[in-house]
Amino acid sequence: SLIGPGMFRIFLRESGGANPSPSPRAGPNSSEAAEFRWSRTAGALGRDVYDRATSLKIGIIGLGRLGSLLARGLARFGVRHLVVADPDKVELHNTAEGEFETSQLGLAKVDAWAKHTARSRPDMEVVAVAETVASLTAIEALKRCDLLFSAPDEPGARLAAGALAAAYCRPLIDVGTRVHRTGPSTMGADIRLITPDRCLLCFGAVADEALEIGRAHV
Repeated sequence: SLIGPGMFRIFLRESGGANPSPSPRAGPNSSEAAEFRWSRTAGALGRDVYDRATSLKIGIIGLGRLGSLLARGLARFGVRHLVVADPDKVELHNTAEGEFETSQLGLAKVDAWAKHTARSRPDMEVVAVAETVASLTAIEALKRCDLLFSAPDEPGARLAAGALAAAYCRPLIDVGTRVHRTGPSTMGADIRLITPDRCLLCFGAVADEALEIGRAHV
């Protein structure tokens, strides 16, 4: 359950009943759970829920600071199939908070991230698309995903990600952060869960920086 007025309720278990019993494999004392790398998480969620979540094919649009951290979190959670799309190359500032190393400067972000992650998750399938979300290659790869994350730093790419999710009826989690440097500095984050019956435009589209600055001066 996603708590809050008007929020959607998503049932993760396929079995019937309001409170279906957890999989016996998720028991904290079972030998399988003790040997399983993600036994703590699977034990908390229930093994059937964990298996379903990690079997999803997830796409991430934008692999900068925020996107690369999202990708790392999903990899550490145990997701087995990931599509990452970003046309940019690794720059020095990406090696600060992002999931990149200075030895990867000049490489495509998606290829650099995939190689970096392969050390700890050689079992994970990563499809790296070094193109914009509007390219045919990216669309073909992302439309096959079960869930999309959008974290680009360009408004056009964010709108394109929203359009792709709406066109192919894919749930989208749109994530963004911002620091306002006009007047008193303020920081914020925005996370929007957009289900297939809605679209990014239903939730305010993307921010108009010029309009916001104008309002701040009024």
